[in-house]
Amino acid sequence: MDSYPLIVEIASTPGDRDRGLMYRTSLPENHGMLFVFEKPQELFFWMKNTKIPLEVLYFEAQGKFVSMQSMIPCTADPCPSYPSHGLAQYALEVNAGFSHRYNVGAGWSIDYVRDE
Repeated sequence: MDSYPLIVEIASTPGDRDRGLMYRTSLPENHGMLFVFEKPQELFFWMKNTKIPLEVLYFEAQGKFVSMQSMIPCTADPCPSYPSHGLAQYALEVNAGFSHRYNVGAGWSIDYVRDE
């Protein structure tokens, strides 16, 4: 199976998760932000104050792919939300087009390796 290493920032606290990638004007190729939640749940993301188009990839507790949503910057309230289609514990935000480029879908999984 192919692997695609990414350099990710970890958002594991409520404050980090709330802030996410807000106000950023770019995200380098093969970079992203991994949102880590305490337990599996239906997740909802939005793009308020986010200036770059992104995709959010949802993964369950064991790292298996759940679903993907393409998200566009939101400039006016109310901003739409982008739900996971099932229970997820991890959400990976990456540049728009990532899932098409790498054929993200069923059978994919994430290996969360923390670089201490």
